[in-house]
Amino acid sequence: ESRAGELLKHGTHALVIGDEAIRARLTNKYRVELDLGAEWRELTGCPMVFGISASPREKELGEESRKVLESLAWGEKHVEVVVREAEKKFGMPAEFLREYFNSLTYRLGARERRGLELFEEKCYEFGLL
Repeated sequence: ESRAGELLKHGTHALVIGDEAIRARLTNKYRVELDLGAEWRELTGCPMVFGISASPREKELGEESRKVLESLAWGEKHVEVVVREAEKKFGMPAEFLREYFNSLTYRLGARERRGLELFEEKCYEFGLL
């Protein structure tokens, strides 16, 4: 059973992220779906930043960081290979995966930074920080 299904046995709402959120959307069996990234973009005009891989500027990139950057570059050049592998691994439709991967932003640019600033401002405004 899905994590969403398990959570909904005990309540009326479930917050799921990552692969579980994608599976929940694909099943189309839940009454209300709220995509936090889409809602944030609608509210602010900025993309939602869900995670950042960071290293200090003053330090030289380590082997792990280089591997992450190489992997990112490879994935951007070989989207169809990534889509096929994900389709096999997760059993999700290739067209959906292609659209999903192409909708993600893999760099932290000015719009993403502005989105982070707005998120921080809203957190302070609502007393969350």
